[in-house]
Amino acid sequence: MTHRLVRVELTVSDLDQAERFYVDGLGFAVAHRGVIDPAMATLLGAEQVTAVTLRRGGQTLVLQAFQPSGDRYPGGATSCDQLFQHFAVPVSDIKAAYARLQAAGPSPISPAPQLLPARSGGVVAFKFRDPDGHPVELIEFPDRHDDGIDHSAIVVMDVARSIEFYRDQLNFSVAARQTNTGPEQDRLDGLASVSVEVVALAPKRPTPHLELLGYRSPRVRPTVRLAPRDIAATRVVLEVAELPGWSVSLADGSRARLIHDPDEHAIVLISYS
Repeated sequence: MTHRLVRVELTVSDLDQAERFYVDGLGFAVAHRGVIDPAMATLLGAEQVTAVTLRRGGQTLVLQAFQPSGDRYPGGATSCDQLFQHFAVPVSDIKAAYARLQAAGPSPISPAPQLLPARSGGVVAFKFRDPDGHPVELIEFPDRHDDGIDHSAIVVMDVARSIEFYRDQLNFSVAARQTNTGPEQDRLDGLASVSVEVVALAPKRPTPHLELLGYRSPRVRPTVRLAPRDIAATRVVLEVAELPGWSVSLADGSRARLIHDPDEHAIVLISYS
C-alpha cells in the first residue's frame, strides 16, 4: 500500500544555480542543505550526493548533485519523449507567478500561459524548463487553490500497462481520466496535433498525485533507462506500508528500495515500519 508521495527529487548540475531558480522564481524555501545518507547515495549508485531540500506549501522538492556526475539533459528533448517527467506548481494568480518566473530565466516550452478548454480541465497552465532542462508546469485551477506541488506527470508508452503497474504493484487508484486535444494543448506542450490521454493516479493521500501522459499524437519517442546521476533523471519518493524483499537500511530507521516502472521512470520506495 502506497501511503503518499513524499517528495520529488531532481538531479542537477549546479546546486546554487538550481536553488536560486526555485527559490526566486517559484517561491520555494530552503529547509536543509547537506550530504544525504551514505546508504541512500549507494542505493543511487553514487559515491556522494549533496542535496538542497526545498519546501512549498507543505510539499517537498529535493535538488541533488552527484559525485561523480552523469550525462547532461539530452538536447532537443520534447514533451512527448518517454523520459519526460514534470511536476506541477499550483498558483492562485498565474499572471503574477508568470511575471515572477520570467526574472529567473526559464526556458519556455509554452509560448505563454494557456487557458485550456473546459473539456481539458479548464486550467491555465504554462510549461517551461529549469536551468538544467527539467520540465516544470505552473498551473492555476478554475475552482480551487492548492499550494505546494500538485502532481508529477510522466510520459508513458502504454497507458493500460502503466495503470496496471501502479494499481497492482503500488495500490494507486484512477482518480480521473480524459483526453486533451486542440490548439491550446499544442501550445502548452510546444508540439503539433497533440492528442494525449491524461490519467490521474492517487495514492492513499492523494496530493501530490501522479499523472500518466499517454500521447497518441505525436508518437512517443522512446528512451533508455537513465542512471540516477544523469541530469535528466527525476525520482518520486513514495512512502509504502512495507518493503518485501531486498532493501537498504537508512540512518533514520527507515528502509529504501529503488525500482523502475514499465517506462523506466525511477521510483524510490521508503518504509518507516
